Order: sequence, then structure tokens, then C-alpha cells
Amino acid sequence: MAEAGAETEHLQPPLNFVPWIMINGIRSSDAFYDLKKNLCDALDPVPDQCKKQQ
Repeated sequence: MAEAGAETEHLQPPLNFVPWIMINGIRSSDAFYDLKKNLCDALDPVPDQCKKQQ
């Protein structure tokens, strides 16, 4: 828990609301609205579950 708190404290830009979604270490404000699409776009290779939605 302390480790998670330390990571949160050092986020850039600073955490200013929740949920704070990060994909591959980068904040993704778009993922707040369409998490599955943003995750699928970031994955390589693309899993079958992602291929079904495209």
C-alpha cells in the first residue's frame, strides 16, 4: 500500500481526480470513456476479445 501511495505521489501530471487510468505508464483520459477500446489499441498482439469489437 505504501508503494502505491509513493507512485501516486510522483505521477506527472499530478493526480487530480479518480479514476486515474494509466496504460503503458501514460495517463489515458480517453480510457475514462472507452476503456476496452483503449486497452485493445494498446495491446500487441491483439487478443481475440478485441478483434470481435472492431
